[in-house]
Amino acid sequence: MEGGNDEQKNIEEQKYLKEIEQKFINLVANEKNIRVFTTQISVEMQNIKSGKRLASVDFLNFLKKKSFIPKQFFLFGDNPTDLDAADELYNQRKNVIFTYVGEREIPNKPYKVIRSNKFYDEGVIEILQTLFIT
Repeated sequence: MEGGNDEQKNIEEQKYLKEIEQKFINLVANEKNIRVFTTQISVEMQNIKSGKRLASVDFLNFLKKKSFIPKQFFLFGDNPTDLDAADELYNQRKNVIFTYVGEREIPNKPYKVIRSNKFYDEGVIEILQTLFIT
């Protein structure tokens, strides 16, 4: 019976996070550069010009300083916001493959997106095995 209580508690916590998310969305409704989203454990606000997008720009600058120019970028992510890194690389005209191992739906992208049949760590292992084990 205890497992049922844990499940109910989890449902209630997720409902509470969604309510908080909506409050933040309403708070920043007129701000075009701020995104609000929930994860499994939090409600997050992010400037769309920072975060993973900015990290991608910084990484490209680092590679350029080292005179290292990859032919292909492979990215893994478990949250739709992880696509920001791939989007930025694509916008910088880089060849990108993004592997999504999360549970949420993600939008179609102009670059290749691989979706695993499993989620999170198991999804990463599944994809790596299909890529490197014949």
